[in-house]
Amino acid sequence: MKHLVLVAALLLSFTSISFTQTEPPPIDSLDAGETPETLFNDSLIFQSPTRIIAEASCAIRFDSNADVYLRWLEIPTATGYTLRYRFDAPATTWTTAQISTNEILLEGLPLDTLVIWEVIPIGTGEDDNWISDVSRVSTWSQDEPVIVSEGLYNRLEAWFAKEGNEEAFCEFIDELTTVSLYEKLAFLQAYAFDNASFIKPSTSTGSSLQPWFPSNSIFGSGEDQWCIPIIVGSCKCKVVSKGSNLATPNENMNNYHVEAKKFSKDGSEGNEYRLEAGAAKFSSLKQNRGVFSNPRKLIRSNLPVSEDPESVTTEASELAFFLACLSGSGNYNTNIPSECDCTRPLHVYYQYTSRLRILSKVRSCWVSKGSEATAEDWAWIGALQGKTGDITPIAAGRATLNSSCKSSWNPDFWIKLLDLAGPALQYYVQTLDSTSGSNIPTNNQINQFISGLQALITTPFSIKNSNGCLDETRDAALLTGSRTFSLAPNAPIRVTLFSAYYLRTRGYGCWRSEAGVASDYYLLGVVESAADPINEECCAKKYANYIVGSQSGPDGTNTFPLSAVNSLANRLGGVGFFLSLFGSWDNLPTVPGSGVIVLTREFDNEIRGVSCINGGENFERPVKGRSVATQVVKFAVFPSKTSDWLNVQVNAETETNLQIRLFDVNGHLAKVAYSGDVSPGGHLLQLSIGDLPQGAYIVHCTGGSQAQNFKILVF
Repeated sequence: MKHLVLVAALLLSFTSISFTQTEPPPIDSLDAGETPETLFNDSLIFQSPTRIIAEASCAIRFDSNADVYLRWLEIPTATGYTLRYRFDAPATTWTTAQISTNEILLEGLPLDTLVIWEVIPIGTGEDDNWISDVSRVSTWSQDEPVIVSEGLYNRLEAWFAKEGNEEAFCEFIDELTTVSLYEKLAFLQAYAFDNASFIKPSTSTGSSLQPWFPSNSIFGSGEDQWCIPIIVGSCKCKVVSKGSNLATPNENMNNYHVEAKKFSKDGSEGNEYRLEAGAAKFSSLKQNRGVFSNPRKLIRSNLPVSEDPESVTTEASELAFFLACLSGSGNYNTNIPSECDCTRPLHVYYQYTSRLRILSKVRSCWVSKGSEATAEDWAWIGALQGKTGDITPIAAGRATLNSSCKSSWNPDFWIKLLDLAGPALQYYVQTLDSTSGSNIPTNNQINQFISGLQALITTPFSIKNSNGCLDETRDAALLTGSRTFSLAPNAPIRVTLFSAYYLRTRGYGCWRSEAGVASDYYLLGVVESAADPINEECCAKKYANYIVGSQSGPDGTNTFPLSAVNSLANRLGGVGFFLSLFGSWDNLPTVPGSGVIVLTREFDNEIRGVSCINGGENFERPVKGRSVATQVVKFAVFPSKTSDWLNVQVNAETETNLQIRLFDVNGHLAKVAYSGDVSPGGHLLQLSIGDLPQGAYIVHCTGGSQAQNFKILVF
């Protein structure tokens, strides 16, 4: 095996301090909302709900109805499951079924609808408190991308990316023994049969796929071609994507929240909450000692190298992109001819924002006392190349807050780059498929990736307050930006956002110490395609995939008051803004006057729109009443920092309608600076922006078939 899980054990030293005490110390004055009982509590709140994950959901379409196959994470202590499902249509009610296994086939469902489902375990006991995903599966025919389960995606990705692959495609499909019959059928229907209706056999056929295929399909003569009709042309190329997500919204929650798993513990540990949505998390520690106590510390981190015995592997959010191409001759394998080089641009947008809070104070009891609080957060993004296992570092950022109150503890960044290597490698080992390809990064590739992050860590903030007491909250955008990749045939790309945190509170005597972190993010990828006069397989609809997350402290608890900088609604608005840069999308409305795409839920995330389909034209944002093909406009915006006026230089070849809008960093429309026609030639527009609040803005300029973005700072 090529990989080794890296573990670096780092121990923090803590010097014990002894006291001589002749009488009980007095109770210090109470803070607002405190009682004498609360002065003896240490409480902790950290990440990771235990969820029943949807492992597979797919539909097989027939002439008049569809079957839907569902599978979810098996719960060892469950004696059975209650499945609830309904259709995404007005006035539909839930249908309930009790089953003994963790999979079911729902037969005879209507075509062209969404099926919403969730599962409830039976007999697990209240202490397990399992939380179900609420998932959606479509019975519509699948345009690109072809959506499959994460398990099937991993196998397909590894097989298509394998160098020198001579194995026939149908032989590979036949040998997928760990994938259900129904998952194979749903994939082949969309990928190989272009959504043609299947035929449901009258009797059970075990693992045989052929009886389901349309009777009018024409196959090649070789035994290796039984699972795919004859390919017309040099190749067959379609984008394949994962249909599962790292976190999904719970139907029973209010709007934009991910349900938390809650525990109650007796004694000094207090209450524990776990909140996590991919890379977003809420975590906090709180110590409160109103009377004399011996030295004590609490540590929480999601890095296994910490002193936290309950630490967990670094969480991640991921988008996966994969252009699956088969040769149109021979036994249908991945050795495609040069004319099938359907390379497509992949645009990735990302942002990760963290809010850190610490409080360190000592009380007025007469004994020697001191306290310290530390909160640290990291985020980093890498792009894994499926063919080679190389990981390209995209961005990295970190921030820390520390206060040592009446003590001499040395504040510093605690998380080191080496600490991130093990969790990153472990994540890829657990996520990727190693049975049919060599795409799992090696030790050396992981170390090169971690080293590359060092150059990307820009201006981290670090407040260190030694021998002073501090109550401080700070916000920081640890990651923000975009990157464009080339999505080549059979060369998968996974864009993964990791986050890691470290919290510590400690003190002696009588003290109060708190540390917490709340974070949010978005990760968006858009794949375009362009018309190819040689190979029509290279032309497809553009598509996008996104994931967002935001975590704040739980409501209704006397815990740690900390909210993420951006709500999920704000994050969805930011994604909608960047999506609008690529024109219209199927069935998605826009915010009036802004063009920003309206997204209403965080994980209905595979969306499509016209690219080079329908007439073979490359996608453009159309302007009503004009031919976009002849409208060439160039923009220049200056200065990049201003407090009152903004200059926009415009050069138009023909009479053109211009729109110049300013958006804040969350994608919200801040100002329509110009809207109107300009004549051919050069124009200098002086636009007043003195009424805008200070901050960073994106100037979005559109004219004819052109659209450009510029970043400015208003001060």
